[in-house]
Amino acid sequence: MRKKSIVAAILVLFTTITIVVTSILQQPGSGKEYIIRIGYLPLTANLPLFVALERNLFEEEGLNVETKKFESSNQMVEALVTGRIDVETAASSSVTVTVGQKLANKIDVFMLNAFTPEDFLSSILVKENSSIVSAQGLNGKKIGTFPGSTMRMYTEMVLTSLEVKAGEVIQLPPPTQLGALDTGSVDALMTLEPLGTLAEVKKIGRKLVTAPVETHVLNPWVAGTNSFSSDFVGNYPKLAERLRKIFYRAVDYIRLNPADAKKTMIGFTPVTDEGLASRLTIPNYWKTDEMQVSDFQDMADNLLHHGEIDNNVDVADLIMQR
Repeated sequence: MRKKSIVAAILVLFTTITIVVTSILQQPGSGKEYIIRIGYLPLTANLPLFVALERNLFEEEGLNVETKKFESSNQMVEALVTGRIDVETAASSSVTVTVGQKLANKIDVFMLNAFTPEDFLSSILVKENSSIVSAQGLNGKKIGTFPGSTMRMYTEMVLTSLEVKAGEVIQLPPPTQLGALDTGSVDALMTLEPLGTLAEVKKIGRKLVTAPVETHVLNPWVAGTNSFSSDFVGNYPKLAERLRKIFYRAVDYIRLNPADAKKTMIGFTPVTDEGLASRLTIPNYWKTDEMQVSDFQDMADNLLHHGEIDNNVDVADLIMQR
């Protein structure tokens, strides 16, 4: 009887130890057990993510990640606040702020992407042999741009500044944009890198206006955010901090090795060769302690001024605590 009691006690102790050890191994701090879900858009602005993937920075840190490609910032930020991804990279800051009106407690911005007329993201393209030679030639024309509310808004802001009234603004997924320009389905594109430079290299189109948003709307244009889901940070704080440091390591690498870093766009974006990659500009990446919060606020205030958001948003409420 005593032996049975001892055996039973040992089994209970073994079971308890197994549960505790399993629980510890599944804690987010170890990283390998939890699969971190990272959303991205196939744009040059996502260079830190591409560098981290190509240089195996996540593996070096013992983190298990999976990436999910989105067609628009709207889709990606929605996935973030509903818990379908843990991290968004290079989402439109306009979408982040718009969602942040009501769900600021769901977003922790840890890095910003800023663009200037010299380090630009936006371009207005026309077909290479188009008769349109100035912005005024866009009056009454069909202009394509990205899906979602953000690029439609900026397209309309740019056209207003240029005193142009388009005949129609058509939203096109990125993979179809250059084809639509080439076939004449649209007369022009309000697009983002790398598509502007790709059109030139492939002789599909030419840049009618370079850096239209950065020149005519906001300079610098804080166009992108990189954010954690606040739930992810709350549940896995150590994991989030390790992840943030990896992105910052990637930024440091980009700053020191811009030519080599650009090559990582191949395979993640429409960029297909090193020659094209070398021609692309690199955004200004602002880590948390480098953020020009006033410029981020200017972007949000611009949205309010144009009626894109209903209430004032204090962008400081969206930024991850340092």
